[in-house]
Amino acid sequence: MTEHDPLLVALSIMGTKQRWGIIRCILSGHTKFNQIKRDCGISSAALARTLRHLQSHGVITRLANGGRVPETEYSLTQAGLEFAKVMDAMAKWGRRIK
Repeated sequence: MTEHDPLLVALSIMGTKQRWGIIRCILSGHTKFNQIKRDCGISSAALARTLRHLQSHGVITRLANGGRVPETEYSLTQAGLEFAKVMDAMAKWGRRIK
């Protein structure tokens, strides 16, 4: 396999449990930074770094609300929604081989 192998590209973008957990949090409706932080049990610095990574690869989008109390929300892009289907298929596979 080479570094241009599509599977290796996908693994380099999504290859950690932490990234999967964040996607699951967003899928379950937890879209604000502090909600994701609490539900994933991750430090602010690690979450910010991981969210930037996912955003830079087009998996999530970031929307900053510039109101009196600034809030940042995250949502899945089309690529993120497609990956969610991969996660679902892998969960089904995991249940079968368990």
